[in-house]
Amino acid sequence: MIDHIHQLITWVIANPHWAGLAVFVVACAESLAVVGLVVPGATVMFTAGALIAAGAVDFWTTLVLAVMGAVLGDGLSYWIG
Repeated sequence: MIDHIHQLITWVIANPHWAGLAVFVVACAESLAVVGLVVPGATVMFTAGALIAAGAVDFWTTLVLAVMGAVLGDGLSYWIG
């Protein structure tokens, strides 16, 4: 298990833009009205926090992407509803 975590951190360090995209998409999907019921957003955000603590991704960039995704998802839900 430790080996898999190490491989994940190594991959995220090499490709931080994919981790940012995942945080943005999950935050957006979790904020949508019905879709948010089935998206495991808390798990992904917990993992993002662990990657921040490990130094694999930047805190402020991840925070901004999560906020932008949540605002976009809320806005889309409001517009659709």
